[in-house]
Amino acid sequence: MRPDSAFIVTDERKWTYGQIEAKSNQLAWLLKDRGCRPGDRIGIHMSGSAEALITIFGILKSDCIYVPLDPDGPADRSNKMIRKAGVTWIIAGGSENRKVAHLLSGNGITSLLRVGWINFSDLQRNVNTCPVKPDFTLEDLRQFDDYPPVYKNRPDDPAHIQFSSGSIREPSGVVNTHCKDIQLVKWAVTHFGITSSDRLSGHPPLHFNMSGMDIFSTVATGAELHPVPAKINILPNNISEFIRERSLTQWVSVPSILTHIATMDAVKPDDFSSLKRLMWRGETMPANTLTYLMKRLPHVTFTNLYRPTETPLSSGYQMAAK
Repeated sequence: MRPDSAFIVTDERKWTYGQIEAKSNQLAWLLKDRGCRPGDRIGIHMSGSAEALITIFGILKSDCIYVPLDPDGPADRSNKMIRKAGVTWIIAGGSENRKVAHLLSGNGITSLLRVGWINFSDLQRNVNTCPVKPDFTLEDLRQFDDYPPVYKNRPDDPAHIQFSSGSIREPSGVVNTHCKDIQLVKWAVTHFGITSSDRLSGHPPLHFNMSGMDIFSTVATGAELHPVPAKINILPNNISEFIRERSLTQWVSVPSILTHIATMDAVKPDDFSSLKRLMWRGETMPANTLTYLMKRLPHVTFTNLYRPTETPLSSGYQMAAK
């Protein structure tokens, strides 16, 4: 793939593969410089964004393990996840400074963790009032080289620790290895025919167990990833307009989002001309929602995905509108 090809497209800017590669390399060198060692567990406390992906790749390139945390979830639950996973660093960004401060204020965990911040501008605006004083910010990356470090990860080494959903009282962490993640991505790319011309939605939050399929399928094929802003989930027409404006070829979300769209009749006949694949997971799809979408989108292939947190494999039931 070309370094100048678009990788992550947001409302603010278009990030190329070369830019994400350079920034994640710098983060890997920074983490090594600050004492991170192979196998260290590093929590990610931010919503899906270019900064979040830079963090994921930087952690992996430093031979460490990333642990996605829910920035909108209860602090007590996140603290349990931090303790169970043995997290030693938290990397946050965006407008999450108050949430991180609240997270670190509980259970005497503050002194055990170091914090990195990779959205310098937001932190700078609140620097006088922010109770979290980070060990580094995005600005510190400039001191480090942008060429890739030598990776020492092996196929069976852990890549990330994914915790179960909030449906149970005690969070349960599952270790996913590099080999397992690669197998999942190979299946997705082959089964769905994802190519460099695709434009994929990035709707699931990082702590959702299927988010990695969207991210790494994009990387594996040189496609584009379009993170979906949380604010547009409120209005169905905004979601539909997002799919149209971005000319998305693949949309993946929970069925409740699709039901919201169908209930408000936010899809026109033969809408979303670029869309090839629509997938859902995490919940049961109501029959009337699926019927509505199939009638409005006869050119789209529909797939119900299923993947428990405890397994690296995914299954899918595929159907086409008739």
